[in-house]
Amino acid sequence: ENSKLEYCKSGVGKATARAIEKLGLSGATVVTTGKACSLFMKLLITAERLKPKDISRLVMLHPDITPAAVNGLLVRRGGKIKGYGNALEVDVYFDSQKTMDKRLSIVRGSFPKGDAKVLDGKPTLALLTTAITGVEVAPATDVFDPAKIDDVGKSIHFGELQVIMHSVSKQYIHASDDITSEMHSLWRRQAADVAAREAKKDEEAAAADGVPLA
Repeated sequence: ENSKLEYCKSGVGKATARAIEKLGLSGATVVTTGKACSLFMKLLITAERLKPKDISRLVMLHPDITPAAVNGLLVRRGGKIKGYGNALEVDVYFDSQKTMDKRLSIVRGSFPKGDAKVLDGKPTLALLTTAITGVEVAPATDVFDPAKIDDVGKSIHFGELQVIMHSVSKQYIHASDDITSEMHSLWRRQAADVAAREAKKDEEAAAADGVPLA
């Protein structure tokens, strides 16, 4: 699906486009990662079920853009930017400088606006927060304190939005749940795991630097 510049008539692409349409987005920020980045760029280039006012910013975290996707979607042989490439900010955060050097220019050919930098490491909650806010969040091991999320006093809240069918009216409705506490718990566990691994590395390094055996 990600290698051809045509409307998604079936499969994941069609399901994704329909789900986005039902959400009724307006000026939204959408975050994608991996191969989903190519799929979402395709939806924007083909302008399938999306309008310029629906999405104002696309954040791509560690995009996996295959050569087939480059040739099928992003190469602008006529030089003209198709779809809504000029209408929104596309921030791209690569997993390495090598990948950034290889893929950024081709992405900017279709989406010229936005930030780009390298954010290495696994796509954890802390990395996701950095990509969205632009403020680097260091792993912490102490009890979670919302006031310490960033330097300007903002708190981040997470929610899960589902489009479900009402049992009586049979109409699609939006159902949302606050999952902030669950995400905070996940963040603390990940921070604790990182701290444990670093402590183990320090112990191994100290042992290696000890007095050699006779």
